[in-house]
Amino acid sequence: MSESLQVALRNATIHQPRAYLTGLPPSEIKNLQPRLPDVAEVRNEAPGAQKMMSEPPPDDIQGVDQDGELLGVVHPSIAYHFLFPKLYAFSYFCHVDDVPEDLQLLCLWALQNRVVALTEGSQKQLRRILMSPQGNILPGSERYMEGQVRTKIVLNLLSPRINRPEDAIPHIEACMKLEAVARPLPSDVFLRNPGCYVLYGSTLARTKTNDAKAKTILERVLADIDQVTDGSKAISIQAKLFLSRVLRRMGEVDEAKKLEDYLVKWFKKNPKRLAENALREWFVTESDPDPVLQGLGGEAWFAKKPTLKNLDRQARECYNCGLGESTSMKLLRCAKCQYTYYCSRKCQVENHPHHKIGCAERAAEIKRTEALKATAPDDAKCMEDWRHYNYSSVDDVASYSALGLMHDVNRGRTHIIFKFVEYLPQGGKDVLDRFRVVKAGVFRIKDVLRDIEGFLNYNRGEAEQVIEELLQGNVGKEQKSYPFFSLSIPQDSRIGPYLNIRGVSPKRLQVEPLLLRSGVKDAERDYTPSEVRMTMDEPVSEVWTTTDGSKANQDLQQCDGHKPSPPKMESANPAAALPKLRGMFKSTGPGLRRSSTTVTLEKLLLRVQTNSLNVLHDNLAGKLKSRQWTRFRRWVLVFYDIGVFFGVLGMVLAIGFLVYTAGMSGVELVKEVYSTQTQQPGRVQFVKRDVLEETHTNSNSESFIQPIIPGVTVPLSHLPLIIGAVFIGQLVHELGHLFSGALESVPMLSAGISLTVIIPSAFVSFSSVFLENLKPPDRARIIAAGPWHNLVFWVFLLGIARIANVFNGTTGLGSVVTGLLWQDVRALGRVVVDVDEDSPLKEFLRAGTIITTLDDVSLASKEDIWTKYLLHGKEELTDSNFGWCVGIDTLREGDNSTCCANPNSASDLSCFISWPNPNPDTNPTKTSTRSCLDPYPILTNTHRKARCSRNEDCIQGVCVRPQNPNVFLRLRIKSQTRERHDHNNDDGNVDDDEDDDDEDEIVLWNGPSKEVWEQVVLGESIPRFWFIPLWESVLDFWSYLKMATLSLYLFNLLPLPHLDGSQFLDVVISWIFTTPTLALGMAIENDGDIDTELGLSRASPLNGRERDTGSRWRWTRRIERLVKTGTLSALGFCVGVGLIKMVFGYG
Repeated sequence: MSESLQVALRNATIHQPRAYLTGLPPSEIKNLQPRLPDVAEVRNEAPGAQKMMSEPPPDDIQGVDQDGELLGVVHPSIAYHFLFPKLYAFSYFCHVDDVPEDLQLLCLWALQNRVVALTEGSQKQLRRILMSPQGNILPGSERYMEGQVRTKIVLNLLSPRINRPEDAIPHIEACMKLEAVARPLPSDVFLRNPGCYVLYGSTLARTKTNDAKAKTILERVLADIDQVTDGSKAISIQAKLFLSRVLRRMGEVDEAKKLEDYLVKWFKKNPKRLAENALREWFVTESDPDPVLQGLGGEAWFAKKPTLKNLDRQARECYNCGLGESTSMKLLRCAKCQYTYYCSRKCQVENHPHHKIGCAERAAEIKRTEALKATAPDDAKCMEDWRHYNYSSVDDVASYSALGLMHDVNRGRTHIIFKFVEYLPQGGKDVLDRFRVVKAGVFRIKDVLRDIEGFLNYNRGEAEQVIEELLQGNVGKEQKSYPFFSLSIPQDSRIGPYLNIRGVSPKRLQVEPLLLRSGVKDAERDYTPSEVRMTMDEPVSEVWTTTDGSKANQDLQQCDGHKPSPPKMESANPAAALPKLRGMFKSTGPGLRRSSTTVTLEKLLLRVQTNSLNVLHDNLAGKLKSRQWTRFRRWVLVFYDIGVFFGVLGMVLAIGFLVYTAGMSGVELVKEVYSTQTQQPGRVQFVKRDVLEETHTNSNSESFIQPIIPGVTVPLSHLPLIIGAVFIGQLVHELGHLFSGALESVPMLSAGISLTVIIPSAFVSFSSVFLENLKPPDRARIIAAGPWHNLVFWVFLLGIARIANVFNGTTGLGSVVTGLLWQDVRALGRVVVDVDEDSPLKEFLRAGTIITTLDDVSLASKEDIWTKYLLHGKEELTDSNFGWCVGIDTLREGDNSTCCANPNSASDLSCFISWPNPNPDTNPTKTSTRSCLDPYPILTNTHRKARCSRNEDCIQGVCVRPQNPNVFLRLRIKSQTRERHDHNNDDGNVDDDEDDDDEDEIVLWNGPSKEVWEQVVLGESIPRFWFIPLWESVLDFWSYLKMATLSLYLFNLLPLPHLDGSQFLDVVISWIFTTPTLALGMAIENDGDIDTELGLSRASPLNGRERDTGSRWRWTRRIERLVKTGTLSALGFCVGVGLIKMVFGYG
């Protein structure tokens, strides 16, 4: 090889291949998105690669890292990796079936070189291939990539275009060894990977070199095929096909003939059951004439279209659990409707409540068709064909592809396909040949509800109800399906439109969208992960990026741009006179409510909504309906009946509290206004301050409802505690609705949380159709369950606190537990819990700071020295014999004409007086003097030698003290992280406290001591670990939790819009004032008054004909309006009075 080529190879190793980071273990590969190189880019490298294939590999290639570090002698296979990066990436990531014919041998060459690199390259060199984002080789990366590469090599070698099975055998054996290392259990190689094992046997059979071994392997596969849970049918067919060839070559013609006859019959019944590329590989690569392919009619069999029976057989699965039919499991068909399949009697019984309605309709349609055969056989045949066509899955792939379910599986819940179908009686022998789709379109369900009602002869609003009921179908326990709707509209007047709901399982749904080649996408829209929508009740505006980069809101229309109009069904044909059905509702699988989540952000509202809890809710509802839970359900009903009583009681109390608060607020406002107006202008009134303060306090005490406003009535630092307590109370509240809804078997649509600015909330949404069809007592239980849970939770919290106090008092165990997490600091002082936000001390006294002394008074006491010292005077506790040492020159330089002569001056200096001299004649320099000095450096000195009780204590200077010591307050503090005990020296001796005093800090306060007491909150213990909050914060949270849950109980029962109380009042009044006969005629009014928590809408207790028969209905409406309007007015009055007081400074 030329020197220039070797230089090119050496330089190629410098470039770091980023795309190859995807060759990582499965846990990492899902987080990376490899870009598959374009075919044109690969073809650009093809000439150089072909030249390398034809020449011997170069020697002594010196590799260089991108940082200039030598990699040593690089194996040619590693050098090729960097010389042809597009080819290597393409060969590794591209599916074997998608590799162009002219590039397949090059890709095989690249893969083989990659195996050599993985097995012979050094760790340092492989880092360039198997490098993680951090530059490290992850455990298992080499094994994982080697397994992937060898699998690609096997698939290439076995493809019809190459067909070299003998070369594939070593790679299959290596794959089995790699998997044995990765998964030691099970030890049986067949059970560890049945697919790889049968591939090994079939490949041996294709080599025709060791038929005895191939026979042993394939017979073992068939003997233990029942132990295979996934893909057992495909494995069984593959093993029988190649075993028949081996047996025929070994002379066992009779046994081979039995297998061949079976295979011919099976392939005729299931022409499209297995992938066509796999079938072509099995049949086309065989050099000898294959009896199975000859029995099927040769290669023309591949082009055969599936029949209705084929599709029905392939789509069979248990309607309850989703279990598919296999060699060991035969499904049983419902004898009544002749459509639905079950795997067992148990599944049939479990699914019966969801199946019985559709089953009865299908059975009735079959009977009508049979009766019609005697008088109009052609029409009966048309109806029978129409039913079979709609039962089939012939259009499933086209339907979910048109809906884009491979991009967003939830579009099947919000969109529907309209299909106009033409009936061709002479189109062919198979039913599928007699129908042809002539026009189709995809629409948003909410946009075409009226059109659906027109086609199906529904009443107004019935289409929405039917679709919602279909989406509430049974949820499979073992497998879920993604639902999608279609409306088939025949052009033959003898048959009617057909509303169909089907489901596609995750295995059958194409995960990846159709891409012809790299860079070619859907011409209509570029799907991006859209916001998931649960049901059509709360649609979210879908947004995607169009080809020009713009964004648009999607309102899908039919292909001609117009919505279809219902055809006129006028015919003298006897079939047209049959009553219209609601359409046959079917699904190829259970679990039509696919777990999904919506995240929406609108202005300041963040909303997360999910239906992943629906399965748990349905399972709970099913258990509560079972016989085993009958006694438990009876007691739970009694529990929630009690909740209804306390719901009524709570509503009365809440309204009473609100009215009382409104009245007292009005009286206080009138008093404030009257007292202000009675004061004569220009005259100053002198009133004793303590009387004013007492009056103000009494005024506030009259209002037992005090608002909690962080930063105003409570510290701002309590805001997270309040938010957390309210959120927990809301969760308890919604659990009440959820459990009581399951008690009545009301389907849950979704649950979620929302965040408005920083305030979280929770919600549960039920089906309004089911809710409003319940009896008033049942509805009252569901509505009152939320507040009732709050009240029970409040009682529970009180009980826990009481039990804890009693238990701690008798055993003392509570103190031991708290002592493990919190440390008592009363031996040192007190710990700062909170400081007012607007206090100047906020900057200096942070939460967790320990205050040891006030002035010279220690707080290390079990008594409340803090309160006694700050509120009741300093004289009783202060030791006034201590002052501070100040230099004589400093004292003399101070001017006493400002602050000392005029104590009220605005000077920053303070008047200090020196200590009295007992013998001024002998020492005239120490006569008592006054001087204006800066108090901060004097009073904040923490050194012990700076303190004095007489002038002799000062080595150089005099002892001074403030002229008015009550003006200043000194707070000595320690940091929370500083050690709170004596420090030990290396020699074991204990230091004195002098160093500790030097490390302390002094916060100097100039002002009334009472303000410090008002602005600073202290505690007695600090947490031992950084992640544990202060004990006082725990107590505050406990207090807020009790307060929040009781407030939610009362507040939610107020008859206000969007609260439980509004719906609860409606139900209770209807329950009381409506007779049982009239209650059965409740009519739903969709007037927009929807409960945001439960999904309830207002229901009028009487239907239209009964409203005018008496005055009962009018009185119930009047009572509701009176209570709701009065409550809303009282609330508005309270808010208005509060705003007036805030603006004008009253109160």
